[in-house]
Amino acid sequence: MIFLRTLILVAVAVLLFYWLRRARSVKQTKPVDDAQPAEGLLRCAFCAVNFPATDAVTAGGEFFCSEAHRLASKDAS
Repeated sequence: MIFLRTLILVAVAVLLFYWLRRARSVKQTKPVDDAQPAEGLLRCAFCAVNFPATDAVTAGGEFFCSEAHRLASKDAS
């Protein structure tokens, strides 16, 4: 009987330890800094994939995700 009581006490202590540890780590996490604006996305005129505007290749008023797709679009027309 003493063994069972000790086992339950140890199990409760371990659970309490992990619960307190987790609660403390959640409080210490910093919020995400949203100070920087999100980068705009463009759609490739050839493959219709969305990509960052800073990676855009332009030709004839159209946006392409790569130079290869710009050339492939030119060859297709």
